[in-house]
Amino acid sequence: MITVAMGIIFALESPNPLSVLLIIIQSISMWVFFSVHTLFIYYIFQPYTDEYELKHPIYKIINFLVYIICYISMTSNLSGSLVAPIFIGVTIIYSVVALVLVYKLAPSRFKVRIGR
Repeated sequence: MITVAMGIIFALESPNPLSVLLIIIQSISMWVFFSVHTLFIYYIFQPYTDEYELKHPIYKIINFLVYIICYISMTSNLSGSLVAPIFIGVTIIYSVVALVLVYKLAPSRFKVRIGR
């Protein structure tokens, strides 16, 4: 993903070092956000049964909301220099809160759900 973005930047214009750094940091933060988000949802809500069937409706709702927010940010006419710091900040806050909640709540909530 980073190499594609870099290729586009180099092909279209002479790269600004700050823009390149911002794209790299934003790409890493997107990777962190979706990795932490997936683990957070899994360990807190336990959406799957032992047969990998999706049983928890909150899982679908939360994922839908996250992807709607991402879609809106992609289709808005905001500049990348405005969206990137917001997304990086949200990633940092969300990751810290999610990891603390998983650390505190997952041991008591984690169980194998029997499907039927």
